[in-house]
Amino acid sequence: FTINKRLSQRFTAVGSFYWTHTTSSIQSIASSGAITNGVATNPDQAINNGQSYSQWVSHVDASYDGPWGIRISPVLRMQQGAPLTPTYAVTGLNIGTFFLPLAPTGQFYNPDLYVFDLRFQKNLKFKERYRTELFFDVFNLFNSNTANTESAVVSQKSTTVDSQKVFYEGFGSPTAILPPRVFRIGARFTF
Repeated sequence: FTINKRLSQRFTAVGSFYWTHTTSSIQSIASSGAITNGVATNPDQAINNGQSYSQWVSHVDASYDGPWGIRISPVLRMQQGAPLTPTYAVTGLNIGTFFLPLAPTGQFYNPDLYVFDLRFQKNLKFKERYRTELFFDVFNLFNSNTANTESAVVSQKSTTVDSQKVFYEGFGSPTAILPPRVFRIGARFTF
């Protein structure tokens, strides 16, 4: 679903929403919980190998031609977290480490992601054929620190806090976090 507001009164916007549904079998599962679709190739892969889940992604961006010829362009990205397949790492086998799925894919998800970016742009014209674009970008304006991915392996992890060993659940612990707020200044010269 997409909606488009054409340029009028110095303002334009586009919004979109996508929804998908996946139903298939899992061929293999990595330690990250990443799945490969297909048909199970051995009896171990036939356990909890079905997956049926939905995901949504939405995107809104706009442009406003403000005073002094400065264009302001906000972008809001929203998406549902990817599905997690809880796994248990079975070791000591002749086949190496085997990740046994403990629940169907789609029962657990990574956190939803909401990111707001912003751009300020000024176009300058020299003579008739030379142009310069000056821009200032702000990525992750609200400094969201959402986990992009979480661990899918059911385990007990540990860390040291104030010289004491602390244990915590590995499943659902962050493995990658959205980068912090970033500023970028740039220019583009065309002739």
